[in-house]
Amino acid sequence: MLATNANKYAIIFDFDGTILDTEMAEFLAWNDIYNQFDISLERSLWEQRIGLVGENSFNPLTHLQTIVKETIDIFSLQQKRRSILREYVLSLKPRSGVLELIEAAQENNISLGIASSSPSKWVKSNLSQMGIADVFSTIKCADDVRFVKPDPELYICALKDMGVSPKLSIAIEDSPPGLLSAKRAGMSCVCVPCELSRTLDFALADVVFESLAEFSIEAASHLSLW
Repeated sequence: MLATNANKYAIIFDFDGTILDTEMAEFLAWNDIYNQFDISLERSLWEQRIGLVGENSFNPLTHLQTIVKETIDIFSLQQKRRSILREYVLSLKPRSGVLELIEAAQENNISLGIASSSPSKWVKSNLSQMGIADVFSTIKCADDVRFVKPDPELYICALKDMGVSPKLSIAIEDSPPGLLSAKRAGMSCVCVPCELSRTLDFALADVVFESLAEFSIEAASHLSLW
């Protein structure tokens, strides 16, 4: 058991790919768009995007424009992609072990937070759809900070909001940029790669599991993660 009366502990989750496998949903949505031009989107290209946003990540629209010879109606394409993505996401369930870890954290008075490089509207709407938005004491997203992962700002801001030391906090991540962000913030990091990130480098992780069903509050203590 944790000495929760003496210290304040926290678990801070990434969202995309960690709580919900939206990484696969987004890949499939873009692949459906590519298929309309008789092209397939290579998974190896998408892997360059996982955990990153902005100019440093693979841009599926820009890539499509370079290989399609005809003029693309970008507005119509994006509307169609968002509609397809919505259907994929609505069919998703939380990744294995996520809800159980959240419940165990609450039973042990461990604070819960979110640190995501995605927009807050996306993260909060999906958490609400899942019925778990209220369990997180803080939700920090791209629009709350100047720099997203692998910069540590998201985690630093979440920790400050929660009033928790990084040494008493664990990050849960599915991507190398998220892992690097957590480590730069001084936290332990448990990685649970999603289907699209399993071949990526998680050498910096304190521990890597196939899913959170293999992890527990007791395991965190045994592994000296806090």
